[in-house]
Amino acid sequence: MPSPKDCRYFDTCSAPLCPLHQNGAGLWYPDEPICKAHKHHQGARWVHNQRKVAKKAKSAEGYFTKAMLDRDFLVRRGIEGCNPDALDAEAEERRWIATHPERTAEQKAAARARGQQLQKAALASG
Repeated sequence: MPSPKDCRYFDTCSAPLCPLHQNGAGLWYPDEPICKAHKHHQGARWVHNQRKVAKKAKSAEGYFTKAMLDRDFLVRRGIEGCNPDALDAEAEERRWIATHPERTAEQKAAARARGQQLQKAALASG
């Protein structure tokens, strides 16, 4: 498996979460950089979710972990991460995950249907 030094952005990258780090630990705040080496994070759901969170986060005060981001959850405008001042970080992460459940099969099907309707409408008007 490649190491972070194998990445062409290694010398200039300051992303706190890296797909090439073996341990996967670390904290990321929405105003921090995101991995830009597409070769290394292809298929990494957490990097995709980082991009969505960075666009929709209410503030940069709350942090996210890879475990929080590597889930299929809805990212809504105003999303907030964990409180960095919480005394029990593990409990804070569990609380956050419990309040941001993964999408259900019905939610995924509804989203696909909405996308298809929008696509048809765009084709009809174009």
